[in-house]
Amino acid sequence: MNSSDQDQKVRDYGLRMLARREHSVAEFSEKLKKRFPDADIQVLAQEFVDQDWLSDTRYCEAFIRHQKITTQAGPFLLHQKLRQKGIRPDMIQEQIKQHFPEPEQAIFKQKLSDKKRPLIKAQNDFEREQKLRRYLAGKGY
Repeated sequence: MNSSDQDQKVRDYGLRMLARREHSVAEFSEKLKKRFPDADIQVLAQEFVDQDWLSDTRYCEAFIRHQKITTQAGPFLLHQKLRQKGIRPDMIQEQIKQHFPEPEQAIFKQKLSDKKRPLIKAQNDFEREQKLRRYLAGKGY
């Protein structure tokens, strides 16, 4: 197989990945590198970024929107997960402020608290509040 055939296979695979869902640049590069270890992934990733087919900003938006709805993840957990996906910390902070503002975070936190509080088994109010705080911390609030 010559290099142009290999390049076309890598390119087609990358396009199919992006057709399914958004990816961060780091995640996209990592997945392609696993499948095609000899290919020049950085050049392809940069081309896709230049064409606006691959965007960390769009990935952040989609990820934040999905996580806050499906897992009720708070800002700290979102930040941690996005860092693991290879997104820059300054971009994460900007996107969280824009797509999950503090008033909305407070509403989500209150709803989680109201839902969880009656289910907590505790000897007294202090213990119940401690368990609730640990639960909210685990959710990223």
